[in-house]
Order: sequence, then structure tokens, then C-alpha cells
Amino acid sequence: MFENRSYDRLMGWFKYNKELDGLTGNECNYLDPNDKKSLKICATNKGLLKDPLDPGHEYTDTTHQISGNGSLSSDALKKATMGGFVSNFAKNFPDIKNNATALHQIMDGFDPSTIPITYELASNYTVFDRWFSSFAGSTMPNRMYLHSATSHGEVFTDGLKYIPGYPQRTIYNNLDDANIEWRNYYQEIPTLLIFDKLRLGSLSRYKNWANLKKDAASGNLPPVSFIDPAYFSIANCINDAHPPSDVADAEKLLKEVYEMIRASPQWNETLLIVNFDEHGGYYDHVDTPLNAPNPDGINYTDYKFDRLGVRVPSILISPWVEKGAVIHEPNGPYKDSQYEHSSVPATLKKIFNLPNFLTKRDAWAGTFEHAISLDKPRDDCPLKLSDPPAPVVNSTITNPIGK
Repeated sequence: MFENRSYDRLMGWFKYNKELDGLTGNECNYLDPNDKKSLKICATNKGLLKDPLDPGHEYTDTTHQISGNGSLSSDALKKATMGGFVSNFAKNFPDIKNNATALHQIMDGFDPSTIPITYELASNYTVFDRWFSSFAGSTMPNRMYLHSATSHGEVFTDGLKYIPGYPQRTIYNNLDDANIEWRNYYQEIPTLLIFDKLRLGSLSRYKNWANLKKDAASGNLPPVSFIDPAYFSIANCINDAHPPSDVADAEKLLKEVYEMIRASPQWNETLLIVNFDEHGGYYDHVDTPLNAPNPDGINYTDYKFDRLGVRVPSILISPWVEKGAVIHEPNGPYKDSQYEHSSVPATLKKIFNLPNFLTKRDAWAGTFEHAISLDKPRDDCPLKLSDPPAPVVNSTITNPIGK
């Protein structure tokens, strides 16, 4: 799981499949969402791989971006226009509020030629164009949904709460109960340690990067793995794609992971999911869905966890998925179900025939096992990808998760 890019930011200009719901250049925001005479910024494909600023993406920022104001109430979120991105960016960085060139950072997407690894994987495998972050806010609450289908009422990325750990049950506890092995491979820090139920009894599950390379090469990958990139630049460059780090470093990591999995003896039995935790403050034109079920009955003030966050990229990579395909909304399990991070534990439950859902959210989320649909594995999957773009500079920015 990478960090902090909306679908439109990363893949909005991908045109290899006409069904992709991306950008046209007619998508615009005003500096003042209520004044169409104010400065107008429209999306282009001139996005920079290394942005100078880290856009706001906490819950108040995201609700401002979605609805044009910073209210967290569910009623305010119902007035979503996706029109507050430029306004919020200027609010957080007032020195650029009249600088159209600087404000374009928040609206622009990448030309496909600048991110060749992502483009090649998307066009060779299957993409979701309606996968949403689970919560309209920052990193760690969204990552918790991927693992536990709830943030346990958390709306902040709060490092102090990592010390005692979050108490909810995770999909890995359910896998343990079914005697299904899993591992968390990491470059610097295994993020599953934020859960108190994945500590002392699970320490053997945490493996460093050298182990990932060895296990892939030897065909010893477990049934389920979660891969953490480098977030802090302690021993590596930051390669999680979180601005202002360089997306070129994330492209390099993505190429490395794909090629080690592609060369593995287990390739024909592997599904690699490439996704992003949240939008990072970047523009997306697709409205965020309402009526998601509150996972566990926990509210935060007047926010009921009943609206999804901004759309984010998600790619399914396997010799068993269609080339260049796009998946839109799910067909169930409910008429208003959506693809979001809780779709991962929901799909694992189906694939491994696990007995229980974690929360009401993964019981509601769309599943994607149907995408593994071919009668036999493809023989046209690339062994090697293009060279990644050259970094602007090697990222050495201290980058706490979520900020």
C-alpha cells in the first residue's frame, strides 16, 4: 500500500481503455468555491513527480475539499461538490493563494509517460476506477480499514496511540484462527504493529525486505502478505509516494516488487494488489459515496463514519485477470455497496472461507474475487518493466506517516 494520491492525480490521464473514468481537462475548482469570478484552476496533465508542498489531508481538510467547508458533520458532507480542493490548498499555504502556477499542484495529474511503471501495470492488468478510501481523512485511519474494516473511531493519524495499540480484531487474527499463514514484509517499520492483537503472539510474522526477496525467489511466500514501503528514510529513500517525496522512488519500488513476484515460482498462484491509503489532498472529480455503514457503532463527535473518502488508485495484478480491464462499481452484496479498503478483508474472507466478518463495513463492501476470471493463466504478462523515471533528488525528507 502506497500513500497519498487520488485516482485522478495518478491515473486520471490514462486513456488506454475508453471506459476509465478519468480527466478531460474540463474539471476545475475556484479559489473561492462560492465565487465563480475568483481564480479558476483546471486540471492538466502537467503534474510534477516531486511536489514542493504536502497538501492537507486530515479530516477537516478532506471535508473542506469535498464540500467546500471544514465541517465534519454528516449533513455538511451531503453537500459534496468536490469543489474545495484549491480553496483548501490556499488556506493551508496562504503564500500561494494568488499564484496560479503553484495552485495547479492540487489539480494536475500525471502524464502517463512520467510514471511508466504504473502505466504498464495498469494497462497490462485490471484497474478499479471506483475504489474509494474508507474514511474522508488521513493515513492511519484508512490503513486500519484495510486490515480491520474500522478505524475504531479514530479520525487522526496519532502516533501516541500506537504505543498501547489499537484494540480491534484484524483479518490476520481470523487467518490465524484458520491456520492460514501470513506475513508483513517491510523496508523500515512493519505497520501492523499498531494493533495490540498483532504484537507478542505475531512477532514471527514480521519479515524484512531481504526475506521478501528470498521468499519470492524460493517460492516460499505465504498465502497472504502485506508489504510496507519506506516511510521515514532511515536506511532508504522514502518510496511510499507521499508528497513531497519523489514519485520516481515509488515507481522504482513498484518495479522491484512486480519483477520479484513475476519471477517467483509462485507467479501463477499470486494476486498482487497495488493500492493507496488516501488521496493526500489531491483533486478527484468523482463524488464520495454516502450511506456506508458505520463499522462498529463508534462515532466521532457528529461524524458517523457513514461517508467514504476520496477515490484512490487500485490495480489487480495476476496472470488470471484480464489485460487492460476496468472494474467499476460492485454487484453487491448490497445495492449501495462500494469498493473501498474493507473490500480486502471481505475478499480474503471469501477466498479462504473464513467464518466471520470483522465489522458491518466489510460485510457491506464489494468483493473482487470474480476478477480472477480466466480459464488459464496468461502467457503475455511482462517479465520486466521499463526503467523508472530518474529521481529529481533522492528523498531525504523526514516523513511521519500521515503528514
